[in-house]
Amino acid sequence: MVEPLHVLFVARPETLHARRWIRQMAERDVRCSLAAVVGAGERDRCEGAETVERLPVVRLRDPRYLPRFLRNVFTLRRTFDRMQPDLVHAHFVEDCGWLAWAAGRRPWGVTAWGSDLLVLPRRSRTGIGRWLTGRTMRSADFVTAPSRQLLDAAHGLGADPSRTHLLLWGVDRRRFRPDAPGPGWRERLGISEEQPLVLSPRRMEPVYRIPDIVEAWRFHKSADRPGVLVLATDRGSLEGQVRQQVEREGLSGSVRFLDQVPYEEMPALFSQADLTVSVPESDGTPMSVLESLACGTPVVATDLPSLRPWIREEETGRRVPVGQPGVLARVVGELLDRPDLRERMGTEGLRLIAERADQSAWMDRAVDLYRDVAADGVGA
Repeated sequence: MVEPLHVLFVARPETLHARRWIRQMAERDVRCSLAAVVGAGERDRCEGAETVERLPVVRLRDPRYLPRFLRNVFTLRRTFDRMQPDLVHAHFVEDCGWLAWAAGRRPWGVTAWGSDLLVLPRRSRTGIGRWLTGRTMRSADFVTAPSRQLLDAAHGLGADPSRTHLLLWGVDRRRFRPDAPGPGWRERLGISEEQPLVLSPRRMEPVYRIPDIVEAWRFHKSADRPGVLVLATDRGSLEGQVRQQVEREGLSGSVRFLDQVPYEEMPALFSQADLTVSVPESDGTPMSVLESLACGTPVVATDLPSLRPWIREEETGRRVPVGQPGVLARVVGELLDRPDLRERMGTEGLRLIAERADQSAWMDRAVDLYRDVAADGVGA
């Protein structure tokens, strides 16, 4: 009997991306062990994996960071030596990838998500974060990312192009579909069927520019246009600021706030929305955008290289410049005025996701990569 592939994940189980990936690997008979990277109050377990260690972390600027980092490195080394997994896979370069690199056990690799390569290295005040990221990229036996833009960033930070791989998380099309079952969000939020529902699903953090969406909505409503804007807060750091902005601009009657929405209820929310808006200043390949398209809901997104393959102008949605709420308001208004165009965009989005973003196909590729890396011992 062939032993199942054994992967030691170094990841934050608090994050949906890590939980989703690990669950998919477990469904493919991969033995999943988890060295859980945890901040204060965060969960340390996830479905499909056995948590074998807790690696507590704080922010890089915290004076406790270095001693904790070193303790975590030694803990991870002992864990690897005790368990002898076929490989180590870190999710997110900052903290998780750095720890996997410093532990010095091979083969190992890392998945970049977006801001860990596009934003955080540039914002490192002392250069330590960029140095650690560069060392991680140069040392990894494999690097995966969900967009070409991210792979280019990895190469610029020293990753060997022969060891980098385009790998999407992919969309679970069994869940995310136009007729997705779930709660009646319009009734729950007090939105009539006649009112267009515009959804902002991104976390309230600076990179996602939620205040720009609220400002665009102010322009939209000042023209006496219909609609309700639904903002997912997800306990982001800007939630208080955004709530104050909504109140100050007199938008309380046309804006709804959603706290943490269970993942299993997101398909119904996407499918019941008329339009999804996502306008970050930097991004990888956001799952929320792909999941919206899979539910037949077109997307207005910022014109970023990683999004152009998915948000095709006038086909699956519209692209707008970063930081221009006036343009965003105009484009949203134009799409809300054209239900026929939104329907055509929704149909094209469904086709695109089926052809290029099916989760089952991408996760099968991930297992193939694991087997190649494990067979080679180092690199694939």
